[in-house]
Amino acid sequence: MTGEKKKKKPRTVSNEEKLNVYLKIAQLHLEDEDEVNAEAYINRASQLIHEANNKEIQIRYKVCFVRILDYKRKFLDASQKYLELSYLLGEEERYNYF
Repeated sequence: MTGEKKKKKPRTVSNEEKLNVYLKIAQLHLEDEDEVNAEAYINRASQLIHEANNKEIQIRYKVCFVRILDYKRKFLDASQKYLELSYLLGEEERYNYF
């Protein structure tokens, strides 16, 4: 080598990967009972969720969203979303997400 640095191509991150990261960060903030930061990442995820075809990702998003409603004391909205989720999930799946 003649001392030239090789230029690295920037890694392209898909929207689904970004969405997964945003959801994971939001979940971790919720576990730490930090709904303000969790909401910031859910808001970022909401811009990408319409592109997600993966059912698990959509459910994770909805679970985080409804938990934030719960923390914000929007109990009527949260209860409606919890009911919607209960229709989407089977009995065994509910225990994995809540």
